[in-house]
Amino acid sequence: VVDGTMWVVPVAEVLNERSGHAPGTIVRQNGAGFVVATGSNDVLLPRLTQPGGRLAHPVEPGLATGVRFVKLVDALGARLTTLSDAVARHEGFWVGRLATAEPFDFAGLAQSVPVGPPAFAHVDVAMQDVTDRASAITGNLDDGLLAGLLAYFARLGDRPAFACAYTDSHLLNTVAGVEQWFSAYLPMRVDLALDEGLRSACERVQAERRQLRTKGTFTTDVIGRYPQLKGSPSTVTLGFVLVPDVSMAAPAPDCALTVVIGDRLRWIYDRTRLSTEVVSRMIEQFRVSFAAALNDLDHPLATLPLLPEQEWRTSIEDWNATRRAYDTSVCVHQLFEAQVARTPDALAVVASDGALTYRTLDARANQLA
Repeated sequence: VVDGTMWVVPVAEVLNERSGHAPGTIVRQNGAGFVVATGSNDVLLPRLTQPGGRLAHPVEPGLATGVRFVKLVDALGARLTTLSDAVARHEGFWVGRLATAEPFDFAGLAQSVPVGPPAFAHVDVAMQDVTDRASAITGNLDDGLLAGLLAYFARLGDRPAFACAYTDSHLLNTVAGVEQWFSAYLPMRVDLALDEGLRSACERVQAERRQLRTKGTFTTDVIGRYPQLKGSPSTVTLGFVLVPDVSMAAPAPDCALTVVIGDRLRWIYDRTRLSTEVVSRMIEQFRVSFAAALNDLDHPLATLPLLPEQEWRTSIEDWNATRRAYDTSVCVHQLFEAQVARTPDALAVVASDGALTYRTLDARANQLA
């Protein structure tokens, strides 16, 4: 670690020289790499990479001659070793999960790439009116709310499964102080059945959370170490954070929207990618769909309502109320002739190869009669 930045050493070569500098000091750097002093012989580090895989430039700022790598205190070193041993056996699982991650697609609702630096805002949503019913499904309020949120986004995007960033109090405590080495966010994927209801969604959420708890986490340099992860969609757009106090939560990295589940729901969004109006709309839609799902735990997720009843009636019934009274004592051709008399030179028909006025159309119709 140098100036708070972690560098990964893929390979080191022991040299037949000893500079005498303090251990960890960069003796020199050139096209061959970085020569670093140790307690004995110097070593050549041909490559240094950041956890994401970016190679250090020979004249990398912060890696100049004389700069010294920070020596880890014994307690931190021991903790890193213990945690590395615990997560190493699950690394294959995480590589597979990261390689196949398909982020939630906000489509036209959000900018795919931030316009300038993130500008976060949040909206708090009280859920006391549904707390008891959401808790009763599985006995765990967090599972019920998370299942309801995932069901809403699956309904919104018409996709039963997608990758999202996930963390909770247990994981945050596990990696506290070592976030540079171990990821504090996991790629969650819950395969929902859109023809089933919220009861099924809760069971699937519980199974996924149990699996994530078993697998722990992964080292932050995993993307740089596995070629199959280079170029893969390692970032996600939607995140979920489960903590008791939502005011202590931060937005998930790179996410346009993070929903924090705790003493209330907090929707944290990047205003450079999602507008306040869009987020407010999503919150209202979620409340409607979640209330409907709670009323019938087996109602298919695919047909959950997204609009409040009055708005639904306006858009589906009122806007489609196109019936008009007309004279039923005459035939259609007589009504047409009356229109010809009123507006003979107005356009009656427009097609790709031309247009006809009422007068011309009437004349052609009479030729066929």
